[in-house]
Amino acid sequence: MEKPINRNWESLILESDTTVARELLRTYEEGNMEELGKALKLHYENSIAGAELELATHLYHLMENVLLISLSDDYQTQEQWEKICRLRTEVEEDLEYNDCLNEESIKAEWDAAWEDAKDQASIFVKAASSVEKLAWEEVFKTSYHPSRYGK
Repeated sequence: MEKPINRNWESLILESDTTVARELLRTYEEGNMEELGKALKLHYENSIAGAELELATHLYHLMENVLLISLSDDYQTQEQWEKICRLRTEVEEDLEYNDCLNEESIKAEWDAAWEDAKDQASIFVKAASSVEKLAWEEVFKTSYHPSRYGK
């Protein structure tokens, strides 16, 4: 039997899913269960980090767009409303398709996403810098349809 190949999993994990899967399978076929266990754990942790990053990005963009539509007539449009609806759906899908994420994950990302969203929105609408916080209701429940603004 050949000596098992030692792989640089930290580097491999950053490759495509098919590359990672291929190397995990090869490691299994080599019978190197210790390395396989370490690689699977690293792959799992990296997958969680990726899911959390995607959630944080969607949450940040959602908050930014909520700020823009609520503070400026220029953003009280059908297109902006559709963007908010799409971002809400993306957050819902993040939770639905990643069993490692839940409402607690959103709460954990909330403050950092809020600060980034406020900073970004302030570039376009100066009043955003003075908003202290956004409530859950404002981000996930409030309708920002243009008809709400008489448009």
